[in-house]
Amino acid sequence: MFQVPANRIGAQAGWSGFQLKVTQEVITVIVFVVFAVYYLKEPVRWNHAAAFVLLVGAVGLVFWGKPAGKRAIIETPGLNQKEAVKSQ
Repeated sequence: MFQVPANRIGAQAGWSGFQLKVTQEVITVIVFVVFAVYYLKEPVRWNHAAAFVLLVGAVGLVFWGKPAGKRAIIETPGLNQKEAVKSQ
């Protein structure tokens, strides 16, 4: 269900390799923080929160100045191209 954004859809949407990788790292950190807090029972300290803010800043930085990419069209079996665009 959850996938690394470095996939066909992300690339078709116009994301660069850098954007995909930095976004992947933020998703990975979010998942790990949830695991560390709830399973390992480790507290989140101020420096952990500050590091996360810097990672989110990195995402903003790699997307800065890049115009929105083309919209990805996902083909759905059983729908023709016109119906697929309407369903988005």
